[in-house]
Amino acid sequence: MPLGVRTIELPAGLIGDDGVPEHAERAAARELHEETGFTASHWRDCGAFATSPGMSSEMFTLFKASGLARTGPGGGVGNEDITVHVVPVAELPPWLDARRSEGLVIDCRLVAALGLVD
Repeated sequence: MPLGVRTIELPAGLIGDDGVPEHAERAAARELHEETGFTASHWRDCGAFATSPGMSSEMFTLFKASGLARTGPGGGVGNEDITVHVVPVAELPPWLDARRSEGLVIDCRLVAALGLVD
């Protein structure tokens, strides 16, 4: 926990982090299932984005998953300590405000993704 507090964030991870080469969409599908227990029947590539271009060369590709089905418990793998929250998109802004008021940190990618959901 680099920030020292719990965070609310989208499923995310590294491409090929298990040592096997993979495409970005496949990594997104793997991370979605590992972290949330959901699978998706449709994927839309929303593009590549920089996290903090003035400070870091880190980039990420954002995918929108739809046609979701719960097929497992989620929670991550190994020593990941992930709590899955299932929140309807329409309820997400006030839900995030409530979590922030509790002292949790909200990942900016989640806030940015709200503008990309249609």
